[in-house]
Amino acid sequence: MSNWIFVTPLLSALLGWLIMAAFCYLLFRKPSGFPGQLSLEKVLLARKDQIITLVESGLIKQLEEGSLKNIVNPDAAYQQLNPMIEQHIDVFLRHKLKQEIPMIGSLIGDRTISQLKTVFMKQLEELFPQVMETYFEKAITKTELQPILERTVGRAIHYTIIAGPTFFKGELRSLQWLGAVFGFIIGLLQLLLILVML
Repeated sequence: MSNWIFVTPLLSALLGWLIMAAFCYLLFRKPSGFPGQLSLEKVLLARKDQIITLVESGLIKQLEEGSLKNIVNPDAAYQQLNPMIEQHIDVFLRHKLKQEIPMIGSLIGDRTISQLKTVFMKQLEELFPQVMETYFEKAITKTELQPILERTVGRAIHYTIIAGPTFFKGELRSLQWLGAVFGFIIGLLQLLLILVML
């Protein structure tokens, strides 16, 4: 009996590693149109509609539950927009109102403008959270989500194929070593089977 048979587990491990390395390489290749060719892009593009439906149903569920409203804090958003709103109201009261209704414009002075601005700002501060809530409840519909999700999922698939080998480098290396381990185990079982049969 040749001593070479004891190398069988190592050769099987090498073969397992090479098979997994080839699989990982082919997985991220652009599909060439060869029948039966496996590629991640081909699989993802074939399932694109199902991916969009899954993401869409999850987003709609979150919208219905109101959890997406927590993403935007109405108070914080209003504080950021406050200076711009105040400036627009000031311009409106001092200039545009006088242009649109000259009679009212001639009757109000700086003190009245300041009081009106304070009242308007207070009303807007109370109204803003309600507007935001209505927006999240009614404005974002399934019809509006569909084209956004199609673009997003399409870009994600494209990015996965381009950046995949680099992005999943650790996972791909683990798969190759897993192939080597399984190859070694298969080789070991073959060696034991040969020894038992002798």
